[in-house]
Amino acid sequence: VLAVLRVLAGNTPAIQRILKDLSHPHRFVRSAALDALETVGHKVIAKAFVPILEDRPGAAAQGGPAGEEELLAWVGLWLKSPYRWIRACGTFAVGKLGLAGLQQELVNSLNDTYELARANAIEALAQFNGASHRVYFERMLKDPSPLPRRYAQEFLK
Repeated sequence: VLAVLRVLAGNTPAIQRILKDLSHPHRFVRSAALDALETVGHKVIAKAFVPILEDRPGAAAQGGPAGEEELLAWVGLWLKSPYRWIRACGTFAVGKLGLAGLQQELVNSLNDTYELARANAIEALAQFNGASHRVYFERMLKDPSPLPRRYAQEFLK
């Protein structure tokens, strides 16, 4: 996905920085990168990603607000994407949108190969009665990557 964006947006140092920030572990940096991508004139490119941060995935593609069933299906596809960044966006979206019907998929995402997807899954699970997910957070304290460990520690406090 990032390689396609790089080709479409140009491979200038500024675009490289924006694209790098799309994978940043902090959601506000990712959001700012999306805003920057849109600002430099690539609205068509950014349009597919902006709904993730606007509580309405699918609205850009469908032309209107999405219902709960549509959101579950749409975000569920993101969680199964072959692209790690899309999976990370999916785990982020589940928590941000409160899609309780995808909690088991979040638990599965704790085993994702991408650390940001695992960290976002921890954050999302914490929004669904984090106490009942404590066992998962404790397991994630042993994660080989520091980012999911840090998220797990935060939610175990």
